Amino acid sequence: MAWTAEDTFESYSDGASLNGGSGGSGWNGNWSVFAPHNATVTTASAFQGSKSVRTTSGSTKRAISAISSGMVTLYFSLMSETTHSGHTQFWIVDSSLGKGAAVSTAGSNIQYVQSGGIWTTFVSGYTTGQWYTFKMVINRDAWTYDLYYSTVAHGGSESWTTAATGTAMYGTAADLVTVDFTSDNLGSGKYRYMDNISPTSPYVTAATSVPSLTLLNCGA
Repeated sequence: MAWTAEDTFESYSDGASLNGGSGGSGWNGNWSVFAPHNATVTTASAFQGSKSVRTTSGSTKRAISAISSGMVTLYFSLMSETTHSGHTQFWIVDSSLGKGAAVSTAGSNIQYVQSGGIWTTFVSGYTTGQWYTFKMVINRDAWTYDLYYSTVAHGGSESWTTAATGTAMYGTAADLVTVDFTSDNLGSGKYRYMDNISPTSPYVTAATSVPSLTLLNCGA
């Protein structure tokens, strides 16, 4: 089973609420903003293109086709304009308890969630204004995931740092059905950003060099 959902937010108007947004492809419904969420499309910063989504509070969700088995790989990018004691989380959540796999910008750190709801820091003191791109490989059958991150600009040469491998996901195995971008009430101007949810890498894979072969004429 492959990850299919993609949204670069380029089709939305600058300043528009994400509520009801139907851009992108491969989803199973539109974006839903739950009060007091204030997720809006912005041109203030973007990982790719000219637009992204930013928020300071609440929850924004969008349904995906249920992932009930197999391996899926997805990519997404997050950025924090400032540090703040609160957190903002990007979740792939299940159908029962709203648990699964997630990345969080918490305080000045970046963390991932694992079994028992334990958060583990893998970037201490993130750089504000820096886009971090994540590669998440979910093994739905084993209820585990691998996580990698990169600070390479969109379209650059692919280079990943390992954050976690074989991490037991939060909760009991169930169908994964929703993307959830959720945030504490961070306060005015404490924006956290999301961009480029995709099934394909935003980077260029370095070509593998093949040694040249010299043909020898050995004669008769």
